[in-house]
Amino acid sequence: MNTVAVALVALILVNLAVAGPFNCTATVNDDSARKSYAYDLTSLYHDSQFSDNLFYQDPSTSELTYINICGDTTTYCDPSSPVCRRSGLWSTMGYGALATQTIGLIEKEGVESGKGVTVHYSGGDYCPGSSGTSSTIHIICGTDETITDVKLNPDGCSIVATISSKAGCGEEVEYPGASGGEIFAMVVLILLLVGVILYIGIGMLVNWKVKGAQTVPEMIPHREFWVSIPSLIVDGCKFIGHGFKKGDYVSI
Repeated sequence: MNTVAVALVALILVNLAVAGPFNCTATVNDDSARKSYAYDLTSLYHDSQFSDNLFYQDPSTSELTYINICGDTTTYCDPSSPVCRRSGLWSTMGYGALATQTIGLIEKEGVESGKGVTVHYSGGDYCPGSSGTSSTIHIICGTDETITDVKLNPDGCSIVATISSKAGCGEEVEYPGASGGEIFAMVVLILLLVGVILYIGIGMLVNWKVKGAQTVPEMIPHREFWVSIPSLIVDGCKFIGHGFKKGDYVSI
């Protein structure tokens, strides 16, 4: 019986150890360009059975930063984090909790939509003057599959890293479409256009068949009214220009 229990516990631990990525796919919308891009960041993830192969060593301090997108690093951090920094004294600090992951539109200056994506982690280890450590990871479309840059905020509470990877090359997908307000405005515009066409078409037909109009100008419905519009506009401008004075309006 004890053997069975031990085996079950071991199986559960193994399943936890080889659990899949937290979230490695996302569709990002660029509302200004009305475009959407799909990203798959699985290539930047590894499970806990493997060591961290995505890391950056600061050339000036020799400090190491390990990143495991969509999973916690194998390198031990307390608390566990997708972004773990090890100092020269071998002390470690995690920069954000995996559960807080957000994947959004690229925020790195000079990189256009579809050519990169930005991942955020927050709520990490305690850091004086902040709500916890955090990290911002820019994944830029490239072939290097490597961390090209890591910058630690002066207060030591946040990290900004840049990764060059094919995972940063977004695949354009269908944009969600117009908002409710835009759809309503489009419907009103279409109805107005149809109404104008029907008004002119039916009016011309009536003037031709019923009133015996022979020329196109004679067929135009309510022609006298439309011809008088320019003069009415001029009169209105004069009325406004004279300060809405009733006497001036009458004299016009």
